[in-house]
Formats: sequence, structure tokens, C-alpha cells
Amino acid sequence: MEINTEVSAMTPREVVQRTIRFEGAERLPYDLPEPHGSDFYHVSMWPSPDSRPGSGPDEWGSLWHNIGISRHGEVKQPVLADWSQWDSLKIPDIRDSERWHHLEQARATAGDKFLLGTGISLYERSTLFVKFHYRQGGGTMS
Repeated sequence: MEINTEVSAMTPREVVQRTIRFEGAERLPYDLPEPHGSDFYHVSMWPSPDSRPGSGPDEWGSLWHNIGISRHGEVKQPVLADWSQWDSLKIPDIRDSERWHHLEQARATAGDKFLLGTGISLYERSTLFVKFHYRQGGGTMS
């Protein structure tokens, strides 16, 4: 097996951008653990609405409890006691500039890598609502 040792003419950012646009990048972008490298520089909002305390309230208003055997707890009191409270649900504002104050530094640090920003995990939050719905007698979970 021959290993390709040629230097790429495209920057990692260009490889990702051309791949996203289906413009024929010279290779596929990759995102591997160190020491193998990545074409991406990951940045996320902070504080994140997805941060889960070991115990106590999260930003959504759910109350978490931890029995002390891991760093993650479990929701003991969901943010909604019943569906009638839906209209009063306060969804954290992910557009708040304080969550992204470090973005300019991330741009500078990323260099020629593609800056990949992540935010809130709607999937994770939706599973909490499904569990809540189930506890309210809203059907079965499979």
C-alpha cells in the first residue's frame, strides 16, 4: 500500500467548503481524534443551554439529581409539571451575544480550518419532553 505524502493545494477550509457545495474537493474532509488531525475547528456557545448540572436546576428549569456515582445526574423534576404550562416555557436564548463572546478568538485560532459552530441539542431536549409526556400518561414508550 502506497501512502500519499503530497502536500494539499487546498486549505482544510477550502476542502470542507468545496465538499459542502459539491464542487469537487481534492479529497474528503476529515475529523479524527488527535494525533490524526481534522479539517475542522470546533466552537460551541458558552454557557450552553445543554449543560447538565450534577444536581440542581438547569437553564431550562428542570431539576437534576445525582447520586454521586457519575458526573451526570438525571431529571427528577421536569421543567413542565403538565402540558398546561407549555405556554410559560422559557426557552434559553441561543442568540444572546454573551454565549458567543469567544467567537472572534475562535476564528483567529482556527487558522485555515473550517470553523464549525454547534449549539443546542434539540434531540436531547425532545427526549426529555417525550419522557415527560410518558409520565403524564401520554402513551407508551418503545
